Amino acid sequence: MSPVGTWEATGDDRGTIALDADGTFRAFDVSYNLLDGYRTDGDLFFARGEWWVEEGPEIRLRFTRAEYGCQYIDPVTTSIPFPIGTLRFGDVEGFTSIEFRKLDPDE
Repeated sequence: MSPVGTWEATGDDRGTIALDADGTFRAFDVSYNLLDGYRTDGDLFFARGEWWVEEGPEIRLRFTRAEYGCQYIDPVTTSIPFPIGTLRFGDVEGFTSIEFRKLDPDE
């Protein structure tokens, strides 16, 4: 399955990640800080950047601009495991996370 497409947050979380075919991505209205692994009431995460897949089951994301609430976050590159049909971001200890599912998994 290609990662290109629109991914929506599952469960009680909200937000969208769009992975475009040109290698860019946008994350918007996300109820979780994708880079620092936490959530607060009312704050939303927004980001844009570039993505690519290297060998192995991970997507690499280079966040060129990101903000959470009123805080801007420095550019960073991270890897996200890419099991079929989900993207999961979480804190290092594994206490909190957010999962996204692809809207059209056949793409």
